[in-house]
Amino acid sequence: MKPHLTFLLCLGLLLGACSSPAAPPQTGAGDDSPVVMEPSSIPPTESLLPEQDTTLENPADGAEEPADVMLATFATICGGAGGVSQAAVYNPSAISPLVMIASGGEQALNLSSELPEAWASTDIDQTELVVCIEFEEDILLQTCEYDVGPDVERYQQRYTVTVYEAMTGDVLDEGPFVGALPRPCGEEEAYELERLDGGIDVDPINLWLCQFVDPACMPREPNGNYIVVEGDTWESIAAGFGVPVDLLLGINGVTADSELIVGAELVIP
Repeated sequence: MKPHLTFLLCLGLLLGACSSPAAPPQTGAGDDSPVVMEPSSIPPTESLLPEQDTTLENPADGAEEPADVMLATFATICGGAGGVSQAAVYNPSAISPLVMIASGGEQALNLSSELPEAWASTDIDQTELVVCIEFEEDILLQTCEYDVGPDVERYQQRYTVTVYEAMTGDVLDEGPFVGALPRPCGEEEAYELERLDGGIDVDPINLWLCQFVDPACMPREPNGNYIVVEGDTWESIAAGFGVPVDLLLGINGVTADSELIVGAELVIP
């Protein structure tokens, strides 16, 4: 009986040791108070971090492409690396999905969210066009002086916009554009502010792009104007742009009897 009692006693002592709580850490000699970590000093674990969704979903077929993959794939075209073989063949007789990228050397930004919804491509194999917006220069518009703090300079940017076929890398067209106007200087500005920028104005770019994306769109110059071609009439041009004939005539300073000259550039309201 004694050996059995000895075994049970040892087993009980072992289980008790395993279930006993650990002693609190010591903070110093003679100090038995536990160490308390501030919440900010506790390193986050992976399970506590929010999940990040970096995908764009095509509602038509449920296919997904990571947003950074779309950008990385087509930004190479802006850098002159040629076309992307996985892309779709450009079909000018139907709406052509595209990706619009603001490119600046190693820095690139996907601006496809600024496109009309029917144009923006979310899949590599459906992308037919790539539009690259390249910064060219700053235009100093105004220097605002203040009694306290530095002067504030207002800048507008100049860009070159190029339309590429996604599969081949061939250039369809390119044109110069100016960016949006920066906001006016305030009577007071933050002390650390030294510059106001307008950034990219995508509206005139989209108007110009329409002729490459949608076969129903009339061609425009980068400045929004129209070049007269053989067979045009005042009525057909106005109808093509969806504007009243009288407004078209008035903004161009002509009358209905004025002759249309092939190659002339018209202002489109």
